[in-house]
Amino acid sequence: TNHPLDLLHERIDFAFRVGPPQSQDMILRRISAIRRVMVAAPAYLETAPALTAPADLDAHRCLIHDTQPEWILTADTRACLQPPAALRSDSMGFLLQSAILGAGIALLPAYICQPALTSGALISLLPGWTPAPYEMTMIFPSRENPSSAQLAFRDHVKDYDFSAFAQSG
Repeated sequence: TNHPLDLLHERIDFAFRVGPPQSQDMILRRISAIRRVMVAAPAYLETAPALTAPADLDAHRCLIHDTQPEWILTADTRACLQPPAALRSDSMGFLLQSAILGAGIALLPAYICQPALTSGALISLLPGWTPAPYEMTMIFPSRENPSSAQLAFRDHVKDYDFSAFAQSG
């Protein structure tokens, strides 16, 4: 869920968060930077206006994640955009499927859209412009005696690298 949770009250051992951590009374462990890719289906691009610069996004159907209304792209300069939302969701899976079906342009984590890029179901857009990555953080309560399973899970997760996924297919 993207909603704030009370890990202690709800007896949750771990939470994963993307973006700046909000918790003050928990232990925060950076997991990985997550690359993002701006993508669209070939069918959408056949009928859509040309997209050659970030400012062109205003003329497109953009599929926006609720927690990421701002798209930051860098090349020789930095573009900070809030493209108009043709569709909003808090589900990356829904945005991925919508993009594959030709609903518009989405800015998605590379690890989510990599198979669709590889198969050609999606195309990476605006070569030369790099979407700003975001950080994934694991949050957990400070406990004096964590179980061996909790310790093993923490050790396992710390070695996972979401940044290993490529930005294009």
